[in-house]
Amino acid sequence: MHLKNCIPVFIFSAVSSLLFLTGCEDIFDEELDDKIVSIVAPSDSAVSENYTQLFVWETVEGADEYQIRIVQPDFTYINEIIVDSTIATNQFSYNLYPGTFQWGVRAKNGSSESLWSVRTIVIDSSLDLSNSLVQLLTPISNYSTNDTGNITFSWNALENASNYRLKVVEGSSFEAGTLIHEGAISSTSVSYGIGSEGTYYWGVRAENELYNSEYSSRKLIIDLTSPQVPEISSPINGSILYNPVDVLWQSGESTDTDTLFIASDSLFSSVLQTIASDSLSYTGNLPSGYVYLKVKRTDLSGNQTESSGQVKVYVQ
Repeated sequence: MHLKNCIPVFIFSAVSSLLFLTGCEDIFDEELDDKIVSIVAPSDSAVSENYTQLFVWETVEGADEYQIRIVQPDFTYINEIIVDSTIATNQFSYNLYPGTFQWGVRAKNGSSESLWSVRTIVIDSSLDLSNSLVQLLTPISNYSTNDTGNITFSWNALENASNYRLKVVEGSSFEAGTLIHEGAISSTSVSYGIGSEGTYYWGVRAENELYNSEYSSRKLIIDLTSPQVPEISSPINGSILYNPVDVLWQSGESTDTDTLFIASDSLFSSVLQTIASDSLSYTGNLPSGYVYLKVKRTDLSGNQTESSGQVKVYVQ
């Protein structure tokens, strides 16, 4: 696939006429067909006790993305495709299980793709979990909520784990926080309620009768505080306006989302428009006649303010 880059060229003729020509040059995606991705790690035929593997390769000039595939038993006779993903980065982490696998990666762009670079890896069937990590699913890192009820904590299964241990602490870090909950779970998810506002960290490790993994942890914020009530700064109450109208209100936190309500009555029983905005303003056409404006703010955790004071204006 290629694009054309066209450049206008002006030429004056001998009879003072202005001629307009267009010169074009072809722009091609770089061909990847003969290129090979250079694999960094793991080494070929590596034998590892770590179920969590980080696959790394060198970037390829002209590549927009990379396709990684993990199969059994090999690329020639594929019985099972474990992973087939296209990513923009040059590394990929995945939890394998005991067995022999082949994995390969190739570079891709809009018009071509490189040859597969393929290696073999063997995951030992040992019960040792000490060099593995549990992959956490939910809540996401830095998750902020106003829900003090049951929060669902979930993670991917780790091969040879007989149970998992969930730990929840309050404080500045997972290592230094005050323990508020710890318990063993046989499944890969559990619900637990955190009853008060604060900054928390939660972590999970895998366990069996001989070993346990390190903790994987994430930050969790319980926020029960409503954001600052926004106030409309423009237009002022009683203004006579012409479309388009600029509506402005005072700032809040960068993660807040505001909703502008436009109604035909002061009770807002007949709302004409509802407009979400994170820019502290709205510019647009309002309905003709008397209209009423107010703003309500919602923060990242879902806390809402009371509405701002309403402003009544007349639109010509």
